[in-house]
Amino acid sequence: MQIRPASNEDSQQIQALIARCFAEYDEQVCLEGAEQDLLDLRAHYDQCQGAFVVLENDGDIKGTHAVLPMDDRPDVCYFRRLYLDTELRGSGWGDRLMVWAIDWAREHQMQRV
Repeated sequence: MQIRPASNEDSQQIQALIARCFAEYDEQVCLEGAEQDLLDLRAHYDQCQGAFVVLENDGDIKGTHAVLPMDDRPDVCYFRRLYLDTELRGSGWGDRLMVWAIDWAREHQMQRV
């Protein structure tokens, strides 16, 4: 299992993971609305000075997390897209993804999340 930067090639697996998580609450992914960022990760994260990572196991995406600086306050960022497959919940991988995000924020001199 490894945490690595996400690419646009991961988009379908990421969308499928999030759809499984949403289905637990009888919700659906809306790519025309709130989840539009999932269609082009580079444009919504990398090109906006943020980052999106996946938790991968043998080519399967099992988790995600992202950090995105605020447009009008460059020292403040959002944590977004923390999702884990059900079998990994409670295993410590969510904590590791959160530590990744906190470390990213510190490395980029964020003053507030």
